[in-house]
Amino acid sequence: MKKSLKTISFEIKATAKGKEVAKIKSTPKTLRKNYEIQIIKTKAINKGVEVFARAWTKNGEQIGFGKDGSIDIERFIIINPPLLIEAENGEIEISSTDILTKKVTTIYLKKDVKEALLQTLEHSISIKRQKFGDENIKKGKVGNTTSIIYPSLDGQMINNNSATWATVHDDTNCDSVAYQADSLSINTGYQSSKYIIIRGVFLFDTSALPDTDLISSAIISLYQYANLNNDDNDGEDYVVIASSNPASNNELVTTDFDDVGDTAFSNTRDITTDKSGYPDYRDFTLNDDGKSAIDKTGISKFSLREGHDILNHSYGYTVQGWNNYNIRAYEYDGTPHGPKLTIEHEAIAAGRSFGYIF
Repeated sequence: MKKSLKTISFEIKATAKGKEVAKIKSTPKTLRKNYEIQIIKTKAINKGVEVFARAWTKNGEQIGFGKDGSIDIERFIIINPPLLIEAENGEIEISSTDILTKKVTTIYLKKDVKEALLQTLEHSISIKRQKFGDENIKKGKVGNTTSIIYPSLDGQMINNNSATWATVHDDTNCDSVAYQADSLSINTGYQSSKYIIIRGVFLFDTSALPDTDLISSAIISLYQYANLNNDDNDGEDYVVIASSNPASNNELVTTDFDDVGDTAFSNTRDITTDKSGYPDYRDFTLNDDGKSAIDKTGISKFSLREGHDILNHSYGYTVQGWNNYNIRAYEYDGTPHGPKLTIEHEAIAAGRSFGYIF
């Protein structure tokens, strides 16, 4: 179980991780699955690292970043960066028990700071909205900025205390909170003659965002690592991002269960569709309500809820079953498969100008 972290402890740990990543300094063009990536330079910052990078498609065409495709070198800010990757021969063993099935799963991790950074950049480049061909690129022009933020806290709130849907759904207190070592399972279901609702919570420290910057896109990415149950396939079998507002930024408590919103902050992800094509990131593009919830001076707080839960429509499969969504958590020194918030932002016209280096 994850221990509670004081705010100062998170800042110190995230800053130390940023210093580790900054030791990479630069890399040559490196072929990945879908891109070639060149890291130009790295710089440690408070709670993370600043990374300047170029990217090319697999066919060798350089990607022009920015709203007009003129950016040669994109500036990435990574808050609370990962240091570990999943690896069969990893020396770090993490086991967790599925809350519903009680099945124990084990993953293995190893420290590989360079690979963790490349995985982080590769996925974030793939979901960036502002990327074009090379015809408008201005040599040496630097972007400002894509921010990649890994959570300062993620966990789940579990309620399974009644045979009545309304009692479980409307409860102000849940039975328990959990910080799984490697995974979270967002759920609505019926088990042992009782309804069960599990809500996920993700907090992201977005205080490094410039106060006056315009957010053009924001995407929460959650890594689905296992198959999904979908016993009540009635059109409300989906998951969606909503708000959360736990009493503390450092831990979850049972009284946080009802401190979630019922307004959809993103597109929905259909559980039936996502039963295939895993493991992979599932992306939730924040709508205007979701983007408005990003706190440029503090902590941005979100939840993940299943369709029946957010709509308050009783789960209809009254034999033991559930609709669940299994995702990786962000634990220990983190892996690039943890929850992440990717934000593209830029200064409003009279603000910060684009720079040139080299």
